[in-house]
Amino acid sequence: MEAGILILLVLVLGLGFLALSVWWLVLLIEAVRFPDAQWDAAGQNKLLQIVLMLLLGIIGTVVYQFTARPELKRVGPPPVGYAPPPYGR
Repeated sequence: MEAGILILLVLVLGLGFLALSVWWLVLLIEAVRFPDAQWDAAGQNKLLQIVLMLLLGIIGTVVYQFTARPELKRVGPPPVGYAPPPYGR
């Protein structure tokens, strides 16, 4: 009976780890795909958020989920045909 409980525990923990890994990867890809102009309009730092997600894993993703992501969604994408200002000006 103890072996069955151990197998069930390993299975549940494995599935939980897999689910968290997929969630982390999906949000990381989402963060990378937001245009730079949208990050600027939201007042967030794209590089900082992505580095936090890479270095801190789930903790960095939770920070992104509750700080930058709502602002990025609120601002919305830039209008069609938008070109960011050239660098150095």
